[in-house]
Amino acid sequence: ISAQWNPSDQNNLASLPPFVQHRIHALEESKAYDSMEYKAIDSVLSTFFTLRTAPPPDCFGDSAAGVNEEVYVGMQGASEFTISGVLGDLDLTSRLPELSVPVLLTHGKYDTMRPSTVKAIQDQIPISERVMFPHSGHVSMIDDAGLMNDVVASFIHRVEEGVEIVGMNEGETTKAAAAAAADGTVEEGDAVKDSP
Repeated sequence: ISAQWNPSDQNNLASLPPFVQHRIHALEESKAYDSMEYKAIDSVLSTFFTLRTAPPPDCFGDSAAGVNEEVYVGMQGASEFTISGVLGDLDLTSRLPELSVPVLLTHGKYDTMRPSTVKAIQDQIPISERVMFPHSGHVSMIDDAGLMNDVVASFIHRVEEGVEIVGMNEGETTKAAAAAAADGTVEEGDAVKDSP
């Protein structure tokens, strides 16, 4: 989670004005998660890094309303900017090479799950593809809905057909994005695909 504060990783919390960064850190140090200021910052930053579509669709509001806060905070911690719950020290990276099925990793360009983190995960999975969605925060299935559907459908189709998941260089478009571009659904280059 520290990658979201890394100044060399663009479009993350380190890209915020220094004053905002200092306020977040100060509020977290004092554990002022219930303060009006913390909630206001979290609400604004959610539109940058979580769901960038405005106004939020009903499905997102309904989902958020159904969150069990006790379970969520117990796992994530009270902060949205650091992990301090039971997941705070959980690291299963060493077990990722045990995966024997193809894995599709997706993330948004503005996601708090930073590209460097997703790439580190991908590097440990034997058969995997990674797709970064160009307009998305953490909720790519809403921010880049059509492209997400195309990418997932293409991946599932290729896996079911036994097509080998082969490496592609950063910057190449997914087959799904290229096919969608051909029929005008999205512009070619909208999604970035990377495989080990």
